[in-house]
Order: sequence, then C-alpha cells, then structure tokens
Amino acid sequence: MQSKIRPAAAFVLASLVLAATGCGGSSSDGDGSGTFRVGLEAPLSGEQSVLGEGMLKGAELAANRLNAGDGILGRQVEIVPIDDAADPATGVKAAKAAIDEGLDGIVGPYNSGVGIETLPLYIKAGLVPIRLTSDASTNGLGFTLQPMTYQIAPVASQALTEWLGAKSVAIAYDPTQN
Repeated sequence: MQSKIRPAAAFVLASLVLAATGCGGSSSDGDGSGTFRVGLEAPLSGEQSVLGEGMLKGAELAANRLNAGDGILGRQVEIVPIDDAADPATGVKAAKAAIDEGLDGIVGPYNSGVGIETLPLYIKAGLVPIRLTSDASTNGLGFTLQPMTYQIAPVASQALTEWLGAKSVAIAYDPTQN
C-alpha cells in the first residue's frame, strides 16, 4: 500500500508546489512566515463525497509531509476544505467564502460542471487553479491534472483496439451534465 501512497502524495506535493510558485500570498506577511493556505475544492458531502474525502485525505497527507520539512517556501501548509457537494450553486457559495477567508493556492474542483462556475472566481481572485476538470469549457482556467474529454476517446479507443484486440470500438459521450 505504501508504494501507492508515495506516488499519489508526490503528485499532490507537486501540485502544491506549483500552486505556491504560481500564486501570490494572501496570508504571508512577506518574510516567509505565516501559513500557506491551499484550498481543496471537492465534493465533501453528497453522493460523490467518497471521492472528495479521498482527495482531502491525500492533500492532508501531502501537507503533513511538507510540514515535516520546511513547508512551502518556509511556510507551514494548511489545507482548507471547500465542499462543493458536486453542485455548481453550492460550489460558488463555498468558493466565495474560501476566497474571502484568504487562500494562497487552490486545487480542484473535481467536477467540470462545478468548475465552469468556480474556476473564474479563483482566477479573478488572483489564484491559479490546479484543476481536475476535463470538460473543454474549462480550458484555460488554470492547469489540469487529467486529460480533457476530447483527448479521452482517442486514447481509450487505441487502448481497446491495440491492447485488448477489439475489432471495433464505440464510445458515447453525454455533454448534458453541464
């Protein structure tokens, strides 16, 4: 199990460092002291909460590992949970509240439908989102950590034909969720 945790934690650590170097500092006093506050927007309640809770635990693990050293740029890292409940209206309200409380970085959201609404809020606040959205409508709104929907079908069909030997592949895409 530890071999699975290390790559995941390294991935989250890299995301936090990218957020740290790409963002200003809302909770620093300029001399490297203070806390580096990273928002994690995810569905922490509702039907997708198991995904959000896993994301939160991974981010907290990464923060603990960073804090065991020198943190980020000499500042301790605090993960700020932002519960969007996989719902755009809930996400907007939660994102606005987190921005008002002060963030230095943001990871998330997980859902494209939520991200369409919340990502512009983070950008307007001067934050660089490290997002998990895949819908093309979120292109240009921060950095993505996964393939976009238009990239998934070609890779999936190649894998199904070359690796599994499928003679033909059909992939259905339903954009009505956004």
